[in-house]
Amino acid sequence: MFGREVRALLDVIMGLPMSTEQSSVTIDDFVEGKVERMRAAYRSVRENVGKAAKRQKRYYDLRVKPASFQLNDQVWLWCARRKQGISPKWQRRYIGPYTVVENVGPVDYRIRRSAKSKAFIVHVDKLRPCLSPAIPEGRMTPSDAQGVPSADEVASTDDDATMESEFEGRPHRARRLPARYRN
Repeated sequence: MFGREVRALLDVIMGLPMSTEQSSVTIDDFVEGKVERMRAAYRSVRENVGKAAKRQKRYYDLRVKPASFQLNDQVWLWCARRKQGISPKWQRRYIGPYTVVENVGPVDYRIRRSAKSKAFIVHVDKLRPCLSPAIPEGRMTPSDAQGVPSADEVASTDDDATMESEFEGRPHRARRLPARYRN
């Protein structure tokens, strides 16, 4: 009697049909049915995943803006590296500018930093157009230096006179005193 109870309990746990004398289902039939149900569930999952992929592609295509660059265009390159000890807010996300050397495929470009550097291939998603030419550090163009006085001009001016004239035209901010100090 104890053996039948254990067998019945194992049958329930393992998902096998109850082993009773009235049961006409054989183990082979049960396994075939179970395998067929699993295949049907797998097909259903694959169909749903395919539908979801099509839906996501449609939403992506609605918002994507195709980018294309011409030869010798200046571009910025996305740099995903994070530096330790610096907040991500203050880190530079793009480096460059780089020059587009050639269009390798529909979405890949060969770029290089300078004429002597080695060119490499990147995806168009990692590139942004460079709207203004970068000025190397330490160099200023004449248009940048228009408002900057020369060293002779700075040495010849009187510091006190400069400070007074600088603050004369400024409006003074009226500070309101707290109620306990007002008359």
